[in-house]
Amino acid sequence: MQAYSLRDPFHRGIRPGVWGSLAGNLLLRTYDRAQRLYQAMVQRGFIGEYNTGSNRRMRMKDMLYLYGWGLFFLSARYYNIPVYIGSMITGVGK
Repeated sequence: MQAYSLRDPFHRGIRPGVWGSLAGNLLLRTYDRAQRLYQAMVQRGFIGEYNTGSNRRMRMKDMLYLYGWGLFFLSARYYNIPVYIGSMITGVGK
């Protein structure tokens, strides 16, 4: 819109006769950009499938990690942890 208004400053908006060429040009530019993007992906090793990693089962260390963070977030919800740590370090508040 800004480029069009700079080319034709005396008209407000885009005239109806120009919409077709504007939409066609936008479509062609979008297609060309998609082709360039795909070629860049192929050059970097893309083979048509997304590698999302292997499908592993949940192990004990994964469960401990999950429970550990859950415990931390629950304690952070009910206790003011920074104040508690500060009072432990400084000895203030005992």
